[in-house]
Amino acid sequence: MTGFLVGISNPKDIIFFVSFFPQFIHVTESFKGSIALLSLLWIIIDLSILFAYIFLMRQKLALKYKRKIEVASSVTLLLIALGGIFYSGSTLLNQ
Repeated sequence: MTGFLVGISNPKDIIFFVSFFPQFIHVTESFKGSIALLSLLWIIIDLSILFAYIFLMRQKLALKYKRKIEVASSVTLLLIALGGIFYSGSTLLNQ
């Protein structure tokens, strides 16, 4: 329960949900469906990343492969950013 309270009161997550989610509210026809789908996707992605961190730290591979982890994280974030740019650009051009 303590972990949940810490997570739910995390300012980073609060700012993320308030600033990021409203852009994608119309994913499905219903508001509730959109919020449920986006929340479920966020939970799956967040837990996957946290489990990967836990696995790496338990295996003590983080120090051994630190540079590779940094490069993989950087490439992933760059691809997400580029995807957002292309999506936004195509949306603007189609208006």
